Amino acid sequence: MTDSVDNAGVADLAISRRQRSARSVGSAGRRRSRAASDFGRLRQALAALAHIAPGADGYGTLAPTAEVRDLAARVLDAAEQRGDPPAEVVATADETVVVRWLVGARRAEIECYPAGEVVALCCVHPAAEPVIWEAPATDAGLRETVGMLLTFLAPGDTAGAAA
Repeated sequence: MTDSVDNAGVADLAISRRQRSARSVGSAGRRRSRAASDFGRLRQALAALAHIAPGADGYGTLAPTAEVRDLAARVLDAAEQRGDPPAEVVATADETVVVRWLVGARRAEIECYPAGEVVALCCVHPAAEPVIWEAPATDAGLRETVGMLLTFLAPGDTAGAAA
């Protein structure tokens, strides 16, 4: 009789572990699904930038060129490979597209310019001076830059903008 009780307890433990494992896998699947949804939303926002009416903001803004949007799409590709969607993709007054991540007071951006230049920026606080550098516009360079920015934004990073 004792054996059946012990076996029942082991079976319950095995079921409990399977349930926890299933919850963990389900939770990871939901995160991937949410990230995929976020990237879909960001790609739609990027595509919509092609249809900005000239001067729509009152400052003479022009829609970003196809080349700039393509460069920004490659930044999104690099971020998607890491599974970390940015907070937003926006156009600026100078036909530039900014891909922006925000975590608490920290901000990281990749700005894609009409001449094909890419500028990365990270800042620990809105009042702090940002660290800015020119990044390579190659796929490998964009992946490396996205990785650096995401490391900067990671919780527990005490190096801040100097990282």
